[in-house]
Amino acid sequence: MKKFRASENGFSIFMIIVVVLVLIIIGLSGYLVYKHSSDNKSKSSQTSSSDLKAEKVTSQGPSTTTTGVENSYRGQDAASIAAGIAQYEDNNNGVLPDAVAPGSAHNTLLICASTCTSGNSSSVILSYYQPKDVSYHAYASSLTVPNTSTVYIVNGAGCNDNQDGIVGSQNNPRSYVVIYAYQNGAAIAQECQGS
Repeated sequence: MKKFRASENGFSIFMIIVVVLVLIIIGLSGYLVYKHSSDNKSKSSQTSSSDLKAEKVTSQGPSTTTTGVENSYRGQDAASIAAGIAQYEDNNNGVLPDAVAPGSAHNTLLICASTCTSGNSSSVILSYYQPKDVSYHAYASSLTVPNTSTVYIVNGAGCNDNQDGIVGSQNNPRSYVVIYAYQNGAAIAQECQGS
């Protein structure tokens, strides 16, 4: 009878168990980072105004971990919105959507033209923003997002070279951008994701 070796027939059980354990550890680490940042938010909302004044004096801004996680979620949501626009455009013969509305499921954004229904829209699940935070905005060369809780979609525009602002795109009427702000130390900075 021939002996089988792991290298000849794929992975051994031991190798599979090691990979599964590594994935569990990575997942647990991500959960703990998220849980830690959530706990810090709830603790900071329970502090008194004098504690907040003291914190402002001794701290140079929000927690780096919390800020990094939130910025990551903001960027993921902007990318999801851009993908939803592209999906709508693909499903509608290159016509760009021009409206958004909340979907029926929690944190679901519908992207559509004029009137949104589940049958004539693409659906995006948001992890950071609320559907009410996302809106279409007319092109303006100096357009900026007012805060880190707002997302603008602008048709007929492109991102500038630094990816932090928009430029007109008269040569491509099917172009669009998604702009949002993220926390950059004590200030906010703008990011642009385009088609």
